[in-house]
Amino acid sequence: MSSKILVDEIVGKTTGFTSITSGLIGKSAIYGWNSTDTTSVSNSTVTVVNLSTTNHNSNGITTGANNRLIPTKSGTYFMFTMAQATGTGSQGYTPTMYIYKNGSSFSSRGSIRNYAGSCTLDFPTHMSVVSANGSSDYFQMALWQNSGNTFSVNGGSVFMLRVGD
Repeated sequence: MSSKILVDEIVGKTTGFTSITSGLIGKSAIYGWNSTDTTSVSNSTVTVVNLSTTNHNSNGITTGANNRLIPTKSGTYFMFTMAQATGTGSQGYTPTMYIYKNGSSFSSRGSIRNYAGSCTLDFPTHMSVVSANGSSDYFQMALWQNSGNTFSVNGGSVFMLRVGD
């Protein structure tokens, strides 16, 4: 059995997310990502995470009001979300990560943490395949926790990549 690697173009050394993305998925790939911005996540309240306006990179996905990623081409997308926060937890609480589509929960992932005291809380990383109509559909990342206290998001990101029609 043999394999072939076909190369259209070899370019000089570049750095950053854009060059990595282009190298892995090509210059015509439709993708978008945004890092999180500080967000307070109160006890037992689903909270849409603030997205940073300075760290957005996109090719066919725009950012919109209310911390939205908006695909501008219809299709099927792979979506990946991750977030961390600082705060004080109680023993045995459940952080949950949500992917919202058009303002409602599309999918979620929760897990149980058993750490009392001041800590960095890693919300469960979540990924899903979503469909978008290319015009009015939008996506958000939301968090929920029941530690009895408020946590402050201090890191994370949301990423979308078009994987099919």
